[in-house]
Amino acid sequence: MVIKRSASQETQALIAELNADDEIARETAIARLAVIGTRAVDRLVALLAAGTAGDRTMAAALRALESIGDARALAPALSLLDTPQPEVATAAVGVARAFLRSRHAADVLDHLVALALNAARPDAARLAALDALGDTGSRVLAPLWERLHEDRSVAVRQRAAKETGSVDPLSEIEAAAAGVVPDDADAVCVLVQKTAATAPLTTLHRLVEVLKSREATARTTAMKRGWLTARGAVHLALAGRDSRVALYDLRETLAAATSPLPAAFLAAVTAVGDAPTLEAIAAACARDLIAGAGLWLDELKHAFRAVAEREHVGERHAVIKRIESRWPDAAAHLVEKKAGSRASRR
Repeated sequence: MVIKRSASQETQALIAELNADDEIARETAIARLAVIGTRAVDRLVALLAAGTAGDRTMAAALRALESIGDARALAPALSLLDTPQPEVATAAVGVARAFLRSRHAADVLDHLVALALNAARPDAARLAALDALGDTGSRVLAPLWERLHEDRSVAVRQRAAKETGSVDPLSEIEAAAAGVVPDDADAVCVLVQKTAATAPLTTLHRLVEVLKSREATARTTAMKRGWLTARGAVHLALAGRDSRVALYDLRETLAAATSPLPAAFLAAVTAVGDAPTLEAIAAACARDLIAGAGLWLDELKHAFRAVAEREHVGERHAVIKRIESRWPDAAAHLVEKKAGSRASRR
């Protein structure tokens, strides 16, 4: 006879999994706790009340409670709306949102409005509260949007502008650089093109980092490529204004590239690349000489020679010597030898 674990034992084991490093294990635990349902609520609430769990575990517990929808979770969730930890506060909003049409609606509404207006709280939590309040209709939100037009948070101001139809491209790109990025990478490319000549260089620099982070967390190869293309568009905008503020990222991206990059990257490198950038190009070339990426290799050579000529890096330069030492095959492909030089004599 097979002896099954009790629901209590299973719940305890699943709660332990909420802190797993493996995202799949955490998500599975959340889903299984939701299936166990109300029998898991007391233990999950106790975990929140103890206040000893990490942010990831607290947020996962709140997500499980959101799926269960038991009123016992509401009080601890409301108390956590004010936490400075974005992941936890946002998950707490998810629990509270489920009770906006219950007998607890007035209390939930008050807490969510307070969070939305509190400029000291994380943007992610405030925006989640505004999303939740959207369920209540314009009667509640209309006066909020008016107050939030002057909020100190770029992300919140941008959201208010969008909702009231007064958004402008510069405000939109400021918001994107602050982390409020459209879900569509193509929309970011269009936005960058609109503001390339006018957006502050510091804004474009921050946007490079934001898009790099979005790319790193993208779920599919196609999504990663989309965010990479958007990042390339920002680099091209910076290069168009002769700015090297993000040149380090161009170098790192080239040196690590395992496949041809979007055209904007090499266009930006050709425009603003410096002598150290030549080594990043050589690293990419060395890798692709093995892979046999023909057209990409030609584009790398064109960019390499354009940068070398502009920066006056000749074949005797220390950078070229290092490239010849580290990547001799790439050097043979990239370095333009002058007629009569020792290297070109037979």
